[in-house]
Amino acid sequence: MKKTGHAYNTIAVKNHIKKVQSVFKKEKESPNGVIFPAPKALTMRVMIYMRRPLQHFAGRRREPGAIKQPYRKAGLASEIKKDVDNFAKLIMDAANGILYDDDAQVVMLIVGKQYDSVGWCLGRTTVAVEPFEGY
Repeated sequence: MKKTGHAYNTIAVKNHIKKVQSVFKKEKESPNGVIFPAPKALTMRVMIYMRRPLQHFAGRRREPGAIKQPYRKAGLASEIKKDVDNFAKLIMDAANGILYDDDAQVVMLIVGKQYDSVGWCLGRTTVAVEPFEGY
């Protein structure tokens, strides 16, 4: 954090933002402009499926279908120390200029995290952005 109270992105965070931006650009149907131009108010839903630790797998080998019984319930990953607000900020920053003009357009943000339970359980993130319909 800077002395002014403003946070700044480290080189690692900037690299993650670039990776997410490249995915957004590939997935975006329109090559020109943003999908939701300002001043459109938006709702954003972000779900982070965290990579499972090896102790969740039988024989500590990461294989599809090898999750040990006590860990099979997907559930929320509250024991994961990473904060959802930090994930959300990275995703929102990456979407600037691609999905929308400015992340200030997002007036409702819904974010969750849980362990991945699909395939090799390596982790993934889903993002949905839509016009804000009210409360």
